[in-house]
Amino acid sequence: MSETDRTGFFRVMDEERVVAFEGELLGEASSERGDKDRWFELRLYRTQAGAYIVAGVGKSRVPGETDLCWCKIVDRTEDVIRALQRNDADGELRLTNVAKRVLDQAAEVDPDFATTMVA
Repeated sequence: MSETDRTGFFRVMDEERVVAFEGELLGEASSERGDKDRWFELRLYRTQAGAYIVAGVGKSRVPGETDLCWCKIVDRTEDVIRALQRNDADGELRLTNVAKRVLDQAAEVDPDFATTMVA
């Protein structure tokens, strides 16, 4: 991801709205594989005002299915991590591999993520 692709004006969607903002893309990752018809994509942004936007899209190649978009706007790195956590088969909260990749990228740009992930 080049520096010019990282900053600018962005639009993300959820089921009810379009969120438009100036900011920086801190990380992005996808679970897409050529042999699967469904996957998800995650992106993490920091707005010029300092808020974080976590955006996800459930994607599908299955005829008749539509993409499912969501986003959460939060103020702290800890809240970003909570927004990315999912329950595993045992009911424990965990980060998916895609979420970990996004957070690893964010930690390279925003030192608060490196600190939060260690804590």
